[in-house]
Amino acid sequence: FFSSRRRHTRLQGDWSSDVCSSDLDTGKIAILSTSKTRLLGDLLQEELPNSQIIDLDNIKSILTQDDTNWQEYEGCIDLFGCGQEEVDSLDWMVWLQYLLEKGVKTKLKLLGVTKGLESWENSEVNLTGASRVGLYRMLQSEYTQIQSRHIDVDPHLKTAALAEQIAHEFWLNDDNCEICYRQQKRYRAYLADAPEKIPPKQGSQLQFTPEEVLLITGGTGGLGLLLAQHFVEHYGVKRLVLSGREPLPPRQQWNANHHDKVRQKIQAIQSLEAQGVQVQVLPLTLSDASAVTESLDQITANFGTIAGILHCAGIVDAETPAFVRKSLASVAQVLEPKVAGLQVLLAKGKEYPLKFAVLFSSVSAIIPSLRSEEHTSELQSPCNLV
Repeated sequence: FFSSRRRHTRLQGDWSSDVCSSDLDTGKIAILSTSKTRLLGDLLQEELPNSQIIDLDNIKSILTQDDTNWQEYEGCIDLFGCGQEEVDSLDWMVWLQYLLEKGVKTKLKLLGVTKGLESWENSEVNLTGASRVGLYRMLQSEYTQIQSRHIDVDPHLKTAALAEQIAHEFWLNDDNCEICYRQQKRYRAYLADAPEKIPPKQGSQLQFTPEEVLLITGGTGGLGLLLAQHFVEHYGVKRLVLSGREPLPPRQQWNANHHDKVRQKIQAIQSLEAQGVQVQVLPLTLSDASAVTESLDQITANFGTIAGILHCAGIVDAETPAFVRKSLASVAQVLEPKVAGLQVLLAKGKEYPLKFAVLFSSVSAIIPSLRSEEHTSELQSPCNLV
């Protein structure tokens, strides 16, 4: 919801057919490619004669070379999302940081490409590259002298046709940051008015039995505790597991003096318990697969069957807002709960008779200028998984 003068509007993402003008004046173009996208990279290089393929599989050694003339690049096309990669390292971000910091300060164009990531007119979503696209959508909001966008190409086209489609898109002069191609048509993302209320499907009334457990990751944070109260009031939840990275003091110390943040969390949990709810607080690092497996198995054995998951966990690095100044360690820390942690959580969640698994994102995932780039990147994966 967006509020202005007490007026609330519900919005939802949608796609609209779009055309725009071309701009063929550019310098050297870098094509970021892996071994799995090399054929596409070679064909794209034929479409863009003034281009150079950068091997993402060998990006670390490339970064150690001192002879790179960053000023000669006026564009970059990232093809990682057109493959079927299972693991995505962060080393490519360093190359992009160098390009933004040492390269030309005007006319730079960045294109992050995926193949079937968007569900628009697409029955089989390919999540490869999902953790990158938020960054490409956001960068032109932080560095206003560049054009940066994400395009999702038509997954049904042959490789040669894909190369043509990507080359055509690169030449377009467009500030829209989210583009999708389907059936040879170009669409841009936009926000449309949504119905105020969606009527429930027959027989879809959600209720928890007294023995069923609701797991909320990030459950001791503001959003997690708000949702815990909501599900207790409206869906009959009587057993809650609230996970978080930071442990609370032992229960026997809850009446002692604590700083405001800890005291507020304790009071919120005590309020839930006063309503007859059993609450377990679980310190947990979601990317630790063995710890997650052990903890959830213990919950199932000793507390009750997990019937729903609300994934609210997230971290923001506010100390270093500029992308070119961020270390890979800080980026990895922010991505951990929403990328690696999410994969672990969903893999384990398949073992349970879940009523739902809801993954919380932010409005910054569709309005990137509102938040920092690593938070936007981490939230894009949940958006596409949902």
